This record gives sequence, structure tokens and C-alpha cells, in this order.
Amino acid sequence: MARLATVLILLASLVAGCSTMEVAVDYDRERSFSGLSTFDWIPDPKTPTGDPRIDDNTLLDRRIRRAVESELMAKGFAKSAESPDFWLAYHVTLDRRQSVSTINRRYGYGPGWGWTARGEPYATRRRADTFVYEYDEGSLLLDVVDPEGRDLIWRGAATDEVSFSASPAAREQQINEAVRRMLKKFPPK
Repeated sequence: MARLATVLILLASLVAGCSTMEVAVDYDRERSFSGLSTFDWIPDPKTPTGDPRIDDNTLLDRRIRRAVESELMAKGFAKSAESPDFWLAYHVTLDRRQSVSTINRRYGYGPGWGWTARGEPYATRRRADTFVYEYDEGSLLLDVVDPEGRDLIWRGAATDEVSFSASPAAREQQINEAVRRMLKKFPPK
């Protein structure tokens, strides 16, 4: 029973620990973002990653573009194919990760603070269980590019665990959350 409780605690901590999305942004601090009002997607074709789960995935492409456009339009930006103030591009990567956790099965001091009743050191009687959890980690990079010089002026990055068994609604919700969090403080002041 104690072993089952230990496994359940471990699984709960893994689920809670791995579901935390990490988001970061970087931008050109010398650049003024105050005059930006229109955007469009960069016209260059994407470079293949070699991963069939990403390359030519039109469902993923539509979800990302829809989430970005919706978030920017909610902030007052307009999509314009003719001379936009900035271009958008995105990149997606997938990496296989491992999470290793070790749980000691005995806590406390035991008889005599470090000695068993038979006079053996308590440390030799400890047991630990190690669990390895493998998962796919996806990263979404969103770039804002100056159309004139083709310079990167802003980049957002979101990284989270990806489940390929998730429903289409759950996948879309995860992308929407990543984009919302990346663009939360866009444009920088």
C-alpha cells in the first residue's frame, strides 16, 4: 500500500511539474515599437526540420497562424499584405526529454538516530525507487521581423510538454495559451 501511495505521489508531481509552460521574450531595446500597426507573414518558405510530425503539418500551421493573428488583432493590430509594418515567422521544434526522480522509501531517523535495533547503520537499510519519465518537449518560436532590413526585432519562445494523443481541442488550447503568454507584453514599451 505504501508503494502504491509513493507511485501516485510521484505521478502527480510529474504531471504537475511537466505541465508548466516556460515562456521567454527578447527584443531590440533600441527599436521603437510605437509606430507598428500592421503585420503579415514573412513570404519566405519554411526550412524543413526533418521531423514528419512538424513538416507539412497544415493543421499545426493553421492553429499557430490563427492563434497569432487573433491575439494581435485583439491588441489592435491589422493584417495587411501591402507594406506591413512588421512580418511574422514561426519555428517549431520537438525534442525527446527524460525526467528522472528518486523517492526514498524511508524518512525519519529510525531507532537510535541512525542505528537499527540490531546495531546496523540505518543508512544501509534505506531503499529508494527511481522513476524515469520520457516525454516530447515542443518549442514554439515567434519572430517579429522588420520588412525593410529583414532584421529580427522581437522573439517570443514557449516550451512545454507535447502529447500526440491529446485531442485536437487540447492541442489548439495549448497553442493558444503559448501565443497568448508570449504576446502578453507585445509590443514592448
